[in-house]
Amino acid sequence: ATDVVFCKDIEALVSKIKADGEVYFLLSGDRKQACVAKNGNVTVVTEDNVEAFCRGILSDDQIKKYTFDIKSTIHTLEGCNIVPRNVACDVMLAAYVLNPSSDCEDLEKLAAQYASALPDNTPPELKTALLCQRIPTMCAKILAEIERNGQTELLRKIEIPLAYVLADMESAGFSADAQALSEFEKRLSARVDEITAKIYELAG
Repeated sequence: ATDVVFCKDIEALVSKIKADGEVYFLLSGDRKQACVAKNGNVTVVTEDNVEAFCRGILSDDQIKKYTFDIKSTIHTLEGCNIVPRNVACDVMLAAYVLNPSSDCEDLEKLAAQYASALPDNTPPELKTALLCQRIPTMCAKILAEIERNGQTELLRKIEIPLAYVLADMESAGFSADAQALSEFEKRLSARVDEITAKIYELAG
């Protein structure tokens, strides 16, 4: 059975994780909850302590991070100016490296494949915690397979750093020349009309 407990002392949790030198976690997209897995159990950090957890743990480059979808986590933390450091495994990216055609964006499916499926009667409020509980097993299995395939460098030196680049690009966006786009649209539309007329002509 998995014990799910709520964090009552954020400083003690941060100190314990620092001593461990690693953390298996999931962070909600609204920054209202973080889940931390260890030894088959899960500690839930609630909204009032999430930022302290992220600032104390995720930005610490001495702590190895194991999670799912680091790019989304980077976006989630932009509002509080925190950048997660030393990501050792992103389950989504690792699954993609193993099988680019897999549904690697679905954590629940990956859990069923590399750990164990959630019970059918799992309450919605416990789903994130129980998925987080499976992160250590998933990482161990996926990383072992990646190591056997000789893909460790691909994951850690290409895919994970690329997630940071893509997150920056998505946040910065890019400028566009509205007038040039409008003129191109007019030329394209005229060309479509010309080709359509030619088709009707050839069709008789």
